[in-house]
Amino acid sequence: MPKNVAPVTDLYIPNRMTRRVEWVDGNEPDAPPFKALIRSNLTFAEREALTFDTETQTADVQAALAPYVLEWNVGRLNEQGEPEAVPAPVDGGVESMRAVPLEFFWWLFNEIKMRGVDRLDPKPSTPPDSSDEP
Repeated sequence: MPKNVAPVTDLYIPNRMTRRVEWVDGNEPDAPPFKALIRSNLTFAEREALTFDTETQTADVQAALAPYVLEWNVGRLNEQGEPEAVPAPVDGGVESMRAVPLEFFWWLFNEIKMRGVDRLDPKPSTPPDSSDEP
């Protein structure tokens, strides 16, 4: 076995953690809030894959984000004018992502990429030179 490599029985394999997020549309205060269950502990590689620049097509970003949206309460009206649930993007892919307004999509993108992990240490950090002693 190579040096500095843990034996297979001692490997840490992180669980796929999730968290619930909620968004209230300020333009429709009487509408129910949007709720979703998202993956919250993406690896560095998964986070880096969630990129957007002037060369990136929105559909590519939607496809990259879809596997991390596990549940949601998005609906739409069908051809008969009746409400129906839109499958969560983990099941419906890009087509499901197209059912939400643009501002909501980017909010969801930010929730998954930038705020996906809570602090591991719940204690507040104190800078080294901020002691109360003179």
